[in-house]
Amino acid sequence: MKKALLVFTVLSAMAFAGTAYCASLTLTIPDEIAGDVVRAVAISWGYQEMITLPTRQYVPNPQTRAEYIKEHLRDMIKDAYVNGKAQEKVDEASVPIDTIRENAIAEYEEKSEGITVK
Repeated sequence: MKKALLVFTVLSAMAFAGTAYCASLTLTIPDEIAGDVVRAVAISWGYQEMITLPTRQYVPNPQTRAEYIKEHLRDMIKDAYVNGKAQEKVDEASVPIDTIRENAIAEYEEKSEGITVK
């Protein structure tokens, strides 16, 4: 897991260096521990096996652990992108951070359609 996070950090740093490319990140987990790793990561990131519907009915979570992890990774990428863009702007000029973050979020939403986590 530490290797995967290190790769993500390197990709993030390269992306903010102004390099234009399509990055791919693959995480390979040995079959013997894959289930345990997915379960542990999902739990540590807040996945709940059972959820409460607006009707107050307690039901199994329709989102799988793997789907939850992929969504969380997409959110992490968005946060890294927005924070990196905001920091670039703060470093360049004295603009209020809230304005910078709002602009970075809008830019991310325009450009992020192709982001997938497999």
